[in-house]
Amino acid sequence: MERLAIAKALRDIGTLLELRGDPPFRAQAYAKGATALEATNDFDRLLAEKRLTSLPGVGQGLAAAIDELARSGSCKVLDELRAELPPGALELAAVLTLDRMRRLHAALGIDSLDALEAACAAGKVRDVSGFGVATEAKLLDKIRSHRSRGAELLLSDALVLAESLAEHVRGALPWLDDVVIVGQVRRRLEVIDTVHLLAVGSGPWSPSQPGLPTEVVEGLARYPRVASVVPHPSDRSAEARLVDGTRVVLGLVEPDALGPALVRLTGPSEHADDLLSRPLPPGASEATIYEAASMAFVPPELRDDGSTLARAKRGVLAPLVTAADIQGFVHCHTTWSDGRGSIAEMAAAAASLGVRYLTITDHSGTASYANGLDIDRIRAQWDEIDRVQATTSVRLLKGVESDILADGALDYPDEILRGMDLVIASIHERHAQSEEAMTQRVLAAMRHPIRKIWGHPLGRLLLKRPAIACRIDEILHAAAETGTILELNGDPHRMDLPPEIARKAKALGISFVCSVDAHAPGHFAYLDGAVTLARRAGLGPEDILNTRSVEDFRAAVAPTRA
Repeated sequence: MERLAIAKALRDIGTLLELRGDPPFRAQAYAKGATALEATNDFDRLLAEKRLTSLPGVGQGLAAAIDELARSGSCKVLDELRAELPPGALELAAVLTLDRMRRLHAALGIDSLDALEAACAAGKVRDVSGFGVATEAKLLDKIRSHRSRGAELLLSDALVLAESLAEHVRGALPWLDDVVIVGQVRRRLEVIDTVHLLAVGSGPWSPSQPGLPTEVVEGLARYPRVASVVPHPSDRSAEARLVDGTRVVLGLVEPDALGPALVRLTGPSEHADDLLSRPLPPGASEATIYEAASMAFVPPELRDDGSTLARAKRGVLAPLVTAADIQGFVHCHTTWSDGRGSIAEMAAAAASLGVRYLTITDHSGTASYANGLDIDRIRAQWDEIDRVQATTSVRLLKGVESDILADGALDYPDEILRGMDLVIASIHERHAQSEEAMTQRVLAAMRHPIRKIWGHPLGRLLLKRPAIACRIDEILHAAAETGTILELNGDPHRMDLPPEIARKAKALGISFVCSVDAHAPGHFAYLDGAVTLARRAGLGPEDILNTRSVEDFRAAVAPTRA
């Protein structure tokens, strides 16, 4: 088995382990091994020299599996998983849990997405115990959505890939002045379907010649994860497909044409067409192009928002919030619930990053799946917070992520909630309630007589679970009336609240927090995602409560009615 095929097999093992319910770190280890294989050009030499463990994240066990795959085309762990799990499990994992796979295979012999789709269309699935007509319809929707989606990346993954590709192209073509990231990644969309790069240089090629120089195409093709490259002669670019189906486009431009190219390739097309419809001076920079259009410079994150573009035409845009404005990390879990860092470890990591305060907001009792804290444990946690506080310069704030129950109630008595520095109220179960039921559920939570932060408001998991169904405009008006604060959750799998809804909330005078939803010290990096959401919504430092000092922040989020 060749390098890229082995990488795919490792990813298959990780998916099957996750499906079986193994600890997440096992699946992650195989995914990291696959990434290491995809990123190396030295595989054959390392395999021959028995030095696979020199690859990042590859230990002795993983090296043995890779060696076995290279020699025989299979390995023990993959064979065992295929024997244990239902036929077609890898394909069906996109839409089914393991339990449902087993039931459908036993009842109907379903072993592929095609077979599942046919059974749903024929009305057979509804008769299997535990399914029904509504579930059958939802499965059909999931299958169609999965097939139409194609290869997409979370922004966090796309950023890593784009930087890696840009570094590779710079190294492959040393005569280039630079390689810059454009397109959807530069605009910081939450989900990316194309990674777009722009190479800038005036080296051994003639701008008068059509097409992309052969050395550029060959340089891109040498990126370890590239499966194919197709040149586009008409616009001096090439399109590559990676082994996982990701689409990459690389363009080439001479330095004097960089400004217009940045505008055009960053997009969106309507905005670029408007800006580039006027005569431009030779060598115009991106900033000059905005000046020529009598517009304030629009940061890339805001270029999808038509209302912002209209304001830019009228004058100067207000400054956007930056990560440097944030004084405290909000929404942090510890080993008291489902986190992977103790209070002391989280505090030490926060101190090393220079923040002023840290909110400890572990899960509440209803979240038994996350080792949620009952009242006795929350009081014991407060005692530990006091002990750790004596050892750190970071101010530790006592809070909780309280579940919003099906009827909108919160799962601690009011006297406990009011004894905290802050309360994050979130939905973690029953995401599929009807629009009416969900709307009433959220409204009831907002009208609960304490101030709260609405955590990851729409409950979406990008590429996995859609947003809850609710009448969001009605809910936003209730949030404004009750002083509810909205969370901008930077977890790369959530990136919630969507910017278009956050803009509506800002217009109603609602305040926000940029939260990390950290379950480990390394998750403090999720602040970048939260700040990205804020910037895409046009929010400034004054809109974000955790840009304030600790005392001002505490006063703004205290769980009493404003």
